[in-house]
Amino acid sequence: MNSFISLFLRRTCQSFWFIPATLITTAFIASVVLTWIDHKLQLEAWEGSQWLLSTSPAGARSVLSTIAGSTITVAGVILSTTIVVLTLASQQYGPRLLRNFIEDRPSQFVIGSFTSCFIYSILILRSIRSGDFIFVPHLSVLLAVLAALVCICLMIYFIHHVSVEIQVQSIMARVHRDLRAKIDHLFPSHIGDSNEDEIDEHRDTGEAPREAVHSVDPGYLQAIRNDLLLEATARENVVVEIKQRPGEFIFEGDLIAEIDLKKNESISKDLIDEVRRSLVIGRFPTSEQDVRFPIQQLEEIAIRALSPGINDPHTALECVDYLASAMCTLARRSFPSEARYDDSGHLRVLAKSYDYRNLLDAAFKKIHHHGQLDPCIVCHLFEVLGKIAATIPCDAGRRTDVVSLAKRFLDDSESSLQSQQDKDEIREAYRACMKPILREIPNPI
Repeated sequence: MNSFISLFLRRTCQSFWFIPATLITTAFIASVVLTWIDHKLQLEAWEGSQWLLSTSPAGARSVLSTIAGSTITVAGVILSTTIVVLTLASQQYGPRLLRNFIEDRPSQFVIGSFTSCFIYSILILRSIRSGDFIFVPHLSVLLAVLAALVCICLMIYFIHHVSVEIQVQSIMARVHRDLRAKIDHLFPSHIGDSNEDEIDEHRDTGEAPREAVHSVDPGYLQAIRNDLLLEATARENVVVEIKQRPGEFIFEGDLIAEIDLKKNESISKDLIDEVRRSLVIGRFPTSEQDVRFPIQQLEEIAIRALSPGINDPHTALECVDYLASAMCTLARRSFPSEARYDDSGHLRVLAKSYDYRNLLDAAFKKIHHHGQLDPCIVCHLFEVLGKIAATIPCDAGRRTDVVSLAKRFLDDSESSLQSQQDKDEIREAYRACMKPILREIPNPI
């Protein structure tokens, strides 16, 4: 339950409407509270308060009507600008980056400020009375004027913010920042110890009885709710092996998990439903537990930059630099164990995970495929792969993965390039970048 509530709250806070809805609710509460304060204070009787007061109910209505009309008009313009930015981002940088713009907090705050100012002005406007029982909420009107002045400043800020954030350098930097945060979140902590003998004992060998769990709905595996899964498996005294990784697409009827019945062959009927509920399947992939997602976002920017329609190799090179920075960070991290243990230290869950080679391929393989006819792209890939290999501390396995990928890029590019000069250039770049690394690997590929 804690995992479900945490997931719900996180996704609610990340939605486009959360901040505007919060500000609108605040505006509604402020209108009620300040109107009540105006009723209690009776500012007309206070000496020295005339500079705060509106001249008449008609004047207050005029001010509030002007503020309400102008703020809702500008809010419409801001929403239209946001739609244009989303359309441009989708066409230029790829649809996967739309969520980055939708989750942009400053834009949400500006839209929420204008709409809440409109709501507040309308609510205060209806409280003004004329005739025999004149009532003008002076403090409330003053706050509306101040809010309108703040909205003018926010409008200027919004124009500046959008003009900066739509630049490809800002987009790449933001995605890279999200990628680094996701690496720090997913890779520094170990969820369970790595006991290979115990893990192998519970893997599917075809001998022990196992209960298959199949998917009911298609979609992307967005997250695994470990709390719910560990609680259910501990209660039934079983071990569950998850067959899918976060980020993978699951078809209806796919095998998503298997329950090892070696310790308990009489499981309850609710366990299979609980295992299904613990695997969050949605319409689109997210970076919730999938570090590949921000990697694919940067990769998509690079691939589109290399397309004939855009033809922007400099952007592709910058994406390669950001990806290489992330791969250097990952190269120094220990990857989490596949095992998940309950509070008593018993193995309960086996979850599939990506190794370093998988993430290395995800970062650079498609970029090389689309840029292998450009010697500048290929040479830069060799350069960053050499830097990645140099940062790997005493791990011949990961260094071999990097060198193997570079050798594969060299072979593919040599078979694709027509110019002998281009072939010589990439060979020289490969030797220059990989030679120091090859000397340190006992059996280089």
